[in-house]
Amino acid sequence: MTKNKIIRISNHKLELGHLDKKLWPKSKIAKGDLIDYYQKISNLILPYLNNRPVTVLRCPDGVSGECWIQKEAPTNRPRFVKTHSILAKSTGKIVHYILINNLETLLWLVNLGAIEFHIWLSKVGQKNPDWIIFDLDLAQGNLSDLIILAFIIKKTMEKDGYQPHVKSTGKTGLHILIKNRQKLSYRKAREYVHQIAENIAKKNPQLLTLETRVKDRKAKCYLDPAQNARGRHIIASFSVRATDYFSVSMPIEWGNLKNFKYQKLSIKEYLAKIFKIKDWL
Repeated sequence: MTKNKIIRISNHKLELGHLDKKLWPKSKIAKGDLIDYYQKISNLILPYLNNRPVTVLRCPDGVSGECWIQKEAPTNRPRFVKTHSILAKSTGKIVHYILINNLETLLWLVNLGAIEFHIWLSKVGQKNPDWIIFDLDLAQGNLSDLIILAFIIKKTMEKDGYQPHVKSTGKTGLHILIKNRQKLSYRKAREYVHQIAENIAKKNPQLLTLETRVKDRKAKCYLDPAQNARGRHIIASFSVRATDYFSVSMPIEWGNLKNFKYQKLSIKEYLAKIFKIKDWL
């Protein structure tokens, strides 16, 4: 693999460097492999990123090196990189979020060491989220407990007239998402998820808790309705995760969820699975 190369996308020149740097030492996956992955699945991930404020996790020296979350767009960005300014209520400062609306912006960020891409639940110019999320994570249980919980939520959502979708987080959790067809505000969406989750927890106290303090979580699974707050973000479908081994957050068909397991797969194996997926968008 060459160390550096120059590519052109839509008449924009992009200089890619240190392509031989190992980002996943255990798997011997290099920066050039990651860029190649994102280039191959760009038509799938870009619709999820398009026109949404994006937060990235950068690990320029690989997953075993220093990683940090970045919201603010670099000042020395190319002209093709678009941004959107939002006032952060927590700090009172303006944040210039990057908008990943094209392939060149996506690959430019990966070249800077970006591995993970986290998105808002609403697009620029929207007051309300267009997705509502049930963010399921482990407390004292295992993945099979999350899967049981996911099917309970699915059944509840279908009774309410929604068509739920499920995806892996690429780590240990699951995301269940529904389209916000009723145009609920962030607050109403959060209240709705809290109500559903609270009812499930009352009926299944051993399975689900909403307890925010980790030490007080006695159930097998945890759900945080606050993920539906404005400014919160979720990992985008098809985004890679900065775990010890190469991992991807990806949609799961409900018919395949019962047998779903997190596996150590190569990029080639992930791509084979990804291109068989029936996507939601």
